[in-house]
Amino acid sequence: MGGISRDDAMKWMIAAILLATLPLAARSGDAPDRIQNDASQPLFQWYAHHESGDFNEYYWRHPDTSCGWLMAVPDPTGSGRGYVAESQIFCSAGEKAVHRLYPTLNLEKCLYGSYTSSFEVWLSAPPASQRGWISLATYSNVKNWQDLFGVNLGTVDGQPVLVLFHVPTFGQGRFKRHTRLAFPMKRWVRIDVVVSAGEGIRVFQNGTLVLQADKNWGPAGPSLCEAHWGLYAEGKTDFGHLLNDNIDLRFNGYRK
Repeated sequence: MGGISRDDAMKWMIAAILLATLPLAARSGDAPDRIQNDASQPLFQWYAHHESGDFNEYYWRHPDTSCGWLMAVPDPTGSGRGYVAESQIFCSAGEKAVHRLYPTLNLEKCLYGSYTSSFEVWLSAPPASQRGWISLATYSNVKNWQDLFGVNLGTVDGQPVLVLFHVPTFGQGRFKRHTRLAFPMKRWVRIDVVVSAGEGIRVFQNGTLVLQADKNWGPAGPSLCEAHWGLYAEGKTDFGHLLNDNIDLRFNGYRK
């Protein structure tokens, strides 16, 4: 009397076991809370596959502007990816403006240690002579975007190539190019950004090491506070079409 049956007890035990096996992110219904809870784990991982058709994985996204938009759409390239993040520029925003068409990850607390950021990008953009700078990803190691580095699109001998900027300090672009590998337009490209205290910042394009740079992290070493992926471009650029998919961020052990 007053107790539960053996069958009910067994059901509760099975439910508890199943809940315990879920990743912590799956146990919370709120996206910002998932980010905060995951950041308390020994090996932090965050990803955005965009299959929900929105940007709930992120902390914030810039609203549509008069010269562009940002949305999650079915993959327009016909490669069967499901939903992807799409940024488009269709007019100039002016010489003194910038296009900010990207969703942003803002960690509750900065994480310190080595990490890897991987993402896939498809880009259609004018030649360098007809556009301003374009940045594909930005990583901030101080809150409020006070220090950062960017993976940008540059040009060597008329060919689009990846470059690093704000290395080793803000406003500088000193890095080593390991190989002159052109960045193909209108094709999906995988980019891996590997950060560590010993080897600095290394950038891989489709598995090939293309760039390496030192960064003045300060006495605390490498860290990450905020990041964004998408179409970040100089205002005079009047056209650009960028798709992102399979964005992944992994810390290989860290301290707060």
